[in-house]
Amino acid sequence: MQARMVYLPDSLAAWDKAEFQQVLKQELESLGIDDLPLQAGLSASSYVVDKPFTVMVMNSEAQAEKLVIKLAVLYTGTVAGCNCADDPSPVDEVNEYCEMLLEMDSHTGSCQFSLLD
Repeated sequence: MQARMVYLPDSLAAWDKAEFQQVLKQELESLGIDDLPLQAGLSASSYVVDKPFTVMVMNSEAQAEKLVIKLAVLYTGTVAGCNCADDPSPVDEVNEYCEMLLEMDSHTGSCQFSLLD
């Protein structure tokens, strides 16, 4: 599934202000799980659980026509079973962590996300 285009106008407006990290964190955490590449970042589970996630801003810098921001994201995944009627295993939730790069257009606030290794 293709992620929809994400715009962060409040974060763009706060870029050169002291509250930038808090505004960015709040704006990102208000997005849905499909707006970030969380599914591709799973390491211990198979599906992202639709629960709130936590974003930490690791660093940020302005480059030519964009803002480049390194993020850490804490979220929840689940290990899907076979869903057989006689499968006694419960659905387990697993804490997940990934790092990603957010590149925000410094004119429009449109964003591209990419996972970091």
